[in-house]
Amino acid sequence: MIKTINDYELGQDRRKDFRLLTLAFLLFMLYGMLHQFREGWYVADSYVTTLLAFSYLRNGFVRRGLVGTLFDILCRAVPPALSYKGAVWFMWGINVLYFLSLLAFARWILGKIRDCSAYRGAFWFTIFCFVFLVPTACVGNGALGRADLIQMVFGLLQVYLLVEMKNEWLTVPLTAVNVMFHEGYIIMTFCA
Repeated sequence: MIKTINDYELGQDRRKDFRLLTLAFLLFMLYGMLHQFREGWYVADSYVTTLLAFSYLRNGFVRRGLVGTLFDILCRAVPPALSYKGAVWFMWGINVLYFLSLLAFARWILGKIRDCSAYRGAFWFTIFCFVFLVPTACVGNGALGRADLIQMVFGLLQVYLLVEMKNEWLTVPLTAVNVMFHEGYIIMTFCA
């Protein structure tokens, strides 16, 4: 096995490289999830869970109300979701969405690079970034289900649209939605 690792040439077979990237990603994700499960899978920061209580449908344009509005809509559609466990499952869903978008974005970026030496550097830089970006979505106080993770998903989508030059006009409304996840009341002053 050591000989196989030593003989492996990064950049020769991109499918193998993507499998290695996915394996590294899954290992870092597993570390983060095991750490969260050690604390208790249902343990969430009171600040993050409190944000789920604020909804545009009930409270008007409140600060950081978009996540709570989405949770409110989910609770209206599926009443059993309106519980602490339902809120935690919702927050785990936010984390999974973040994980999937981060992996898809990394694979897309690496697929765009044609130069072999630039590809190798970008590959190892991506692995290095995964060390910090993936486990921290679960590790630490208040990391599970934070609105920042949804903002990252929207930010990656915006970069994709701009680089691909497809529907780049969507970056302006996506920026407004992205800010609403954090600020909420920005929708009232966006036109100004």
